[in-house]
Amino acid sequence: MKIPMAVLLLIIATSGSNPSRAQIVARQGNDPTAQVVHFQTPMVLDLVVSALADLRPGKKLQFAGNFRRYVCDDDVFFSTLELTKRVHDRRTRALELELSGYLTVLESYDRLADVTVRLVKNGVNVASGTTPRISAEEGKTSFFRVKFTIPENELANAFSSGPEPVLQITLSVRDNS
Repeated sequence: MKIPMAVLLLIIATSGSNPSRAQIVARQGNDPTAQVVHFQTPMVLDLVVSALADLRPGKKLQFAGNFRRYVCDDDVFFSTLELTKRVHDRRTRALELELSGYLTVLESYDRLADVTVRLVKNGVNVASGTTPRISAEEGKTSFFRVKFTIPENELANAFSSGPEPVLQITLSVRDNS
């Protein structure tokens, strides 16, 4: 039995082995609505810290979210932020809060970064700390930490009534090339 040439061509054209018929689909790999937001220095992030009230000393609070979408001066962003609560002085009942994380600088030029952390309630600074002059090199990720102390009763009062406090993180960057 001979198969007509037209039928043979039709079979080849519709078979899965024909690479010209393959469909190519490209996608970003994450939510396409999650766009990058650019800020000039200083960039301020306000983080909800309701879990801080119940966090036991020695434990860490890891912040969820895509911090990489918030970019300062076109090339610098945070990644992996966590807050640790420790007992600073048992006698005075003071706590130490430490924000640690990473700063990434894209391919551009070296930066010096200052990271300031404030616990703010109703626009009033409850406690704060700053780590100045973090050397953030071009094309690299740099670790940082900011420590500050707060009396245990002041932290409890910040969460006792009214709106909850926010952790305000300010990133200021300048050229270090």
